Amino acid sequence: MTEQHIDEALASLDILMSEFFAPTTTNIRKREIESMLEDFSNRRDSWKHCLLFLQKSQNQYVLMFSLTTLENTINRQWIGISDENKTEIRLTLWNELMAKHEIMLYFIRNKMAHLMVSIAKYDWPHLYEDFFSNIVELIKREGRECLLGLILAQAASEELGVARDTGVLLPSARRNQLERLMLKGMPQMLAALSAILEKNAQKEGQSNPPPSPTNGAPQTSALPDLLANAHEIQAVDKCLNMENVVKCLTTLQHLFSWLPLSSHVPPSLVTTVFYWGSIATQSMSGEAALAGLGGVCELLYRRYAPPSSAATALRLHHAALRLLRHLTHAPHQLPHLHHDYLNKLAEFLKLFVSLHFKRLEAEPEFDALEFLSYLFQYTFQVPTCAIFVNCLDIWIQFIDILKPEDIPKYWEALQALVNGVLNKIQFQHNKAQLQHLDNDLCDDDGETEYQTFLKHCIECVARVADLAPLDVFTCVLERWQCLVGVHGRAAWRAGAAAGAEGERLLVALLDLAVLTRVLGRLAPALLSESESGRRVSAVQLGGVLLERAGAALAAPPLARGHPPHYARALLHIHAEMFACMGAWCCYATDCGVPVQTMEGLFSSTVPFLLPRDIPEPPLLCQAAAQLLLSLSKNVKLTSDPMSLVGELYNHAQRSLHYLEPKTAGAVREALVSLFVRGTGERARALVAAWGAGAGAAPRAALPPLTALLHAFADASTHSKKIIAEGIQNAAETALRMLCEPSGMYAAAETEITDFFLALFTALLPQLGNFTYAAIDVFLDVAQRIAVGAPWFVRNVDLHDDLDLESIRAARRAAWSGWCSACGWAWRRAAAACAWTWCSSCCTATCCRAPRTWRRTSRGPRTRC
Repeated sequence: MTEQHIDEALASLDILMSEFFAPTTTNIRKREIESMLEDFSNRRDSWKHCLLFLQKSQNQYVLMFSLTTLENTINRQWIGISDENKTEIRLTLWNELMAKHEIMLYFIRNKMAHLMVSIAKYDWPHLYEDFFSNIVELIKREGRECLLGLILAQAASEELGVARDTGVLLPSARRNQLERLMLKGMPQMLAALSAILEKNAQKEGQSNPPPSPTNGAPQTSALPDLLANAHEIQAVDKCLNMENVVKCLTTLQHLFSWLPLSSHVPPSLVTTVFYWGSIATQSMSGEAALAGLGGVCELLYRRYAPPSSAATALRLHHAALRLLRHLTHAPHQLPHLHHDYLNKLAEFLKLFVSLHFKRLEAEPEFDALEFLSYLFQYTFQVPTCAIFVNCLDIWIQFIDILKPEDIPKYWEALQALVNGVLNKIQFQHNKAQLQHLDNDLCDDDGETEYQTFLKHCIECVARVADLAPLDVFTCVLERWQCLVGVHGRAAWRAGAAAGAEGERLLVALLDLAVLTRVLGRLAPALLSESESGRRVSAVQLGGVLLERAGAALAAPPLARGHPPHYARALLHIHAEMFACMGAWCCYATDCGVPVQTMEGLFSSTVPFLLPRDIPEPPLLCQAAAQLLLSLSKNVKLTSDPMSLVGELYNHAQRSLHYLEPKTAGAVREALVSLFVRGTGERARALVAAWGAGAGAAPRAALPPLTALLHAFADASTHSKKIIAEGIQNAAETALRMLCEPSGMYAAAETEITDFFLALFTALLPQLGNFTYAAIDVFLDVAQRIAVGAPWFVRNVDLHDDLDLESIRAARRAAWSGWCSACGWAWRRAAAACAWTWCSSCCTATCCRAPRTWRRTSRGPRTRC
């Protein structure tokens, strides 16, 4: 091809690519251009043109198209290309990369570097002998050439370093060979990478840099010496190339993900990497600090354990302690640090605690209480609630590794943690942060930002309570008792309160709601006390809580008639009181609470579940329904249930449509649990009433029954028998719908199938002969779906009065005789043509012709 032809082709490609990416180009024209470009790329000699275009063009679109075409050539045609052409492609790409990498756009440079690695995937070492040595040599250079070497090193690690499928068909033996070749050259590469980090650390003013990985095992004090003055540097060398440092750290992070750590990663390199992870307070160093911590976390995730693992863990401890000390002694810097770095630091500390804390307790140089002290200060100084939640995960990890004999040693730290978390979730102590948490928008789990934060904090307190239930509960109850009186006085104070007094009242109400939730969460832990003396105290405290919360709920609701913000606070308190009492219901007997007191709670819950002209807030209705459910399951009543919930029972027999579906489901479960005791007549009548509408409106009537069946899947045999008797008519109605080829079943197919799945899951032993009839119908429906119209409907008319016995009789009549081919029973179809069909070997025999043929798997049967 002459020079003129090359220039013309390049000009044409330039015009096409510019036109393709022009905003005015239509989709039709873009498809035409795509077709032309694809035809060109599929030509076997297209790579020759692309090499020329790379050398001549400055258009980024042309360059990317050329590189993409070359990539397809390498991945799809490389085996069929001659060695001379392979060498030409490789040398051209390498020369272009070396000559222009400083002026190339970064994505062009990175793409070309990945092409060099793709070539090495096939040709190294037999045709591309100097691939690895070229990378190491570039890494040892300065400036942009060093950066290019780091890009090639990371690409090689990603594509060649681990025996994995990268989307290109490559034999496993070749992948393993590439991994062995990479491991062989790793000492030189790691030494070069470490040298970059050490050299730049020296430029920052370090007088005692970390030892080289090639100099043997460093002394234990290397890391503390390295970090001693790291944060006292005020000026940063303007010539420091942070881009190279960051790329070096990210390359190491990827290498750490697959290298055999014990044999290839020396502790001195970990020292160097963690140094860079600790300089986040330096300007220009935030990205390097994040990359450094990421590398150390990668090592910990893989449970890095070199021969001197105890010394290495001790180094990490000293480094973490120095970093925490610096951050906590300069709290004004924390708000200015990038949140990603603070989250990564929390991730590192969590890994360090889980892997090394217990191991280091035996080391005389390890001061566990000092470490926890700085961790505590850091936890409660972080600038946002999201980072605080991540710090709580560190403490939960610490609690998980504690043994019972460790509790006295660390109780002071745990007690401080509980008090700190309680302060964090109370508006009285942390209003500045809490008021900025969103409490309106819900995430995928249906929780707001505030609810998520509260859940994590309460869970942390509960984890400490698992270790010392009585102490934690006493701490929370003391705060709760100081505020519970506000609830009673709010009726007359809320309307008159204004200014600072009104603000204090609102804060007290919000904190009371939060502490009530905490007390509800601590119920299981408190009653698990095993020591007799502490259990007596726990029972007494539980009784105090139940008595006071019950008294608060006995008062009429206070939300109406108050300003909106007070009304919301009072509403939340009432809902949390309901939830707290629901959690404690099962322990009421243990706490010595009279049954009359618990029965009095029915009068507090039922009014919220009755229809009103002005509906109650859904939050209160749901909380009341859950408390009613807990009472019905856990309290042994001495009164007639109808005297407690008679009005609600009458409304439930008719409809609960005025309640939200989740609330209505809890009410149904509660009522059945109440009335299933004894003869269960009222429970049976309730279930029958709910299933009465299954024939007319299955989509509305069946889902509540399905939910009820799921709720009673683990109930007693007595309860299941009563429910089975009540639900029988609804089940038979739903089964008749399955026999209909269209109509109700087609409109409510999902509801009917879900209902039967729940029915057989919960009540299979109680259904008796109904089960066999239902199985027959299910088999027929499955055949109808696979083949066409049901084979037995010709013998049975589908009228509204069809009973199950008719279906079973038709089923029995349809099976007649034995197949001569396989010996299985065959079916006789009631049709004008009396042909027979065997369900086992799928052969059919016609009465009019003495021949047998096989039915195909698709379509209807062949007719005579």
